[in-house]
Amino acid sequence: MNNLLFIVSLGFAGIDPVGMMLLITMQTAGLSKKKAFLYRGLVLFGTAILGFILSSLLGRGLSDLASSIDNFSNTVWVWINLVLILILTAWGIKRLSAKEQKEKKTFTGKVTRLRTEWDPLNHASNMAGGVYIGDDYVIANSGSQPSKNSAII
Repeated sequence: MNNLLFIVSLGFAGIDPVGMMLLITMQTAGLSKKKAFLYRGLVLFGTAILGFILSSLLGRGLSDLASSIDNFSNTVWVWINLVLILILTAWGIKRLSAKEQKEKKTFTGKVTRLRTEWDPLNHASNMAGGVYIGDDYVIANSGSQPSKNSAII
């Protein structure tokens, strides 16, 4: 019954599922009931008070701004969208180029590779112009079925 009352009180307090998970986590960590009620009160009354204050201070100005924006012609909206597209495209290109520059790193360690003589991936890499830097050891006569006279190691 306590859990049901708790869930109903969360709904009345306007606490969303994320807030509920936060509150349950805090209670599991040892939050007192007094602090839980304080949290609930801040969520319930804090949002209402904040909404009242912001609408009192900014309501008329925002209403005037919204009505003036509504009066823009379609041509103005097209130009606004084009400017936004150009800004976002330039920003995206800048981020991608910065990311590519950041990813270029120089490897200073030692690499050793063991491969078979007829390794198909190695041949494909060579055909594509791939370069391998490091010690390369080739195991001769491998990569095929052993003959009758060869021992399997």
